[in-house]
Amino acid sequence: MKSRDTKPTCPECGGELIPVVYGYPSPSMMDAFHRGKIAVGCCCISDRDADLECQACERRFFSDELERE
Repeated sequence: MKSRDTKPTCPECGGELIPVVYGYPSPSMMDAFHRGKIAVGCCCISDRDADLECQACERRFFSDELERE
């Protein structure tokens, strides 16, 4: 079992995974995006949009699929 303090890493390249945020971005969201704290998805939201993105290779993942590994 992984510690909650451990940051998730990309199974492809080992890079840090950051949350993907969907919808229209607010100024604070854009600030977080520019600081590399979040990735911005599109404004259209569905029930199966990836919720994590690798900062290094930019591949997107579903957190529930990563927890199974």
